[in-house]
Amino acid sequence: MFVSLRRHLSSVLRPLLGAGLVWIAASSAHGVQEHPFREPVQVFHTPYGMPIMVRTGGPTYDEYLKTSREELKSHGYQEWRWEGQKSKCTTCPIFILPKEREIETAKVYAFIRALETKRDDLLRLYGSDPQEYNLLAQMAVGILGRESEFFQSPRYRVKENAQWAIYLIKVVQIYLEGSDRDPELNSRGPTQIKIVPEKIAATFGVKHEDLYIPENAALATMGYLIEALAELKRRVTLNHLTFVTPDSYADYLPYIYFGSKRQLLNGTATPDRNIYIRDMRKYMTWIEIYEGPARSVPLH
Repeated sequence: MFVSLRRHLSSVLRPLLGAGLVWIAASSAHGVQEHPFREPVQVFHTPYGMPIMVRTGGPTYDEYLKTSREELKSHGYQEWRWEGQKSKCTTCPIFILPKEREIETAKVYAFIRALETKRDDLLRLYGSDPQEYNLLAQMAVGILGRESEFFQSPRYRVKENAQWAIYLIKVVQIYLEGSDRDPELNSRGPTQIKIVPEKIAATFGVKHEDLYIPENAALATMGYLIEALAELKRRVTLNHLTFVTPDSYADYLPYIYFGSKRQLLNGTATPDRNIYIRDMRKYMTWIEIYEGPARSVPLH
C-alpha cells in the first residue's frame, strides 16, 4: 500500500516539480541585464596596462587585440599551442588573452587570472606537467563557456540564486524515488563542480557553497581536471584505450568530467558528435594562451 501511495504521489508531484522549476527560472531570469560588452563605449587594458577605449568611430576590439598581441610579443611572450607540444618549457609563466568581447567581464577576468596566478601553486600541489596544465587551463575556460555561458546563462543564475528551491525539489524527488541520495550533493558554480577535490579544499580552503566565486571555481575546476587527466592516463594503460593520445586529451577527458566514463571504457565515446565537447572546444578557441620567458615574473 505504501509503495502504491508513493507511486501515486510521484505521478502527481513530478509535473508540479517541473512546473516549479520553470516558474523559478522565469522569475530569476526576469530583468536580466544586457551584457556589459554591448555598451557603445568600453575601456580595455592591454596586458601591460595600456588603456584603449573601444567605441563607435574609434579603435575597434580587433585593433585592441592586435595591440595586445604585439605588446606581449615585444616582451618575449610567444603564443602557446598544445597541438604537437612544440613548447617544452617548464618554468614559463602564462598569460591568457580573451579573443572575444563577450567574455571581457569582471567575473571571467577573475577566473582567468586565477588560472594564471595559481599555476605554480597547483603544479607543486599535484606535481603536474606545466604543458598539460596549459591545456587543462584552456579546457577550463571551454567548460566555463559550456556550463554557464561565462556566468551569463539564465539556467546558471537560477541554480545559484534559488538553491533553497533546488534543495526542496531534490528532497521531494529523493523521497519519491525511495533513494538515499544526499540532497545537498548537487553541482555548483559556473563550471558545475559536484565535489571539490580534497587537495583543493585542504590547500586553498575552497568550499562547495563558495564555488560561485570565480577564483574558487577556477581552482576547483583545475584540481578536478588534473585528477581527471591522471585517471584518463591510468585507464589508457589498464583498459588499453589506444584511441586516446595526448593530441586527443581534450576529446576524451570530458567524458570523465561529466560522468560518462562508461562510454569511454566500452568504446562508444563519439567526441565529434558530442554536443558538450563541441561546445567546449568552440569556447576553448575564445582565448589565446601565451608563454613568457623562462623564470620571468608573471604579468599578474
